Amino acid sequence: MSKKYLGVITPDSYEIREKILGMIENKKFEIIKQETVLLRNEDIELVYSDLKDDPVWPDLLIAVKKGPVLVFVLKKKVSIWSMAVKTIRKMPILNLEEEKKPVEELQELIGHVDSDKTTIRGKFAHSRAKHAIYINISRCEETINHFFENGN
Repeated sequence: MSKKYLGVITPDSYEIREKILGMIENKKFEIIKQETVLLRNEDIELVYSDLKDDPVWPDLLIAVKKGPVLVFVLKKKVSIWSMAVKTIRKMPILNLEEEKKPVEELQELIGHVDSDKTTIRGKFAHSRAKHAIYINISRCEETINHFFENGN
């Protein structure tokens, strides 16, 4: 079973959410569910908890509260080929290179504000506070359950 992650497309990129979701799906991630919401302070503190002590926090609070956001759950699509390779890798005589983990793939896809235009933030973000997209990788289950009952 593939691990699930919570994503947030911020108000500054809400109008182009389909383009962003398309970039994610093109990298073989599946959007399981999505919902448009207005973030409350408790939502922001949960989702962005790793940024509370960051200097960007005050600007981030303003940026993510200025309009609707799209919260969504995504996971890496697992192909039959991928499962076969994982089975073969368990055989002691083969030493195949480890495939990228979904977290690494997400980080490469999302990038940073100053990344090149092949990343989501490089293409759409305006600043660290207006960052276009955020994927919560540290508190996945808790954040998913917060927005989507039972995480299903």
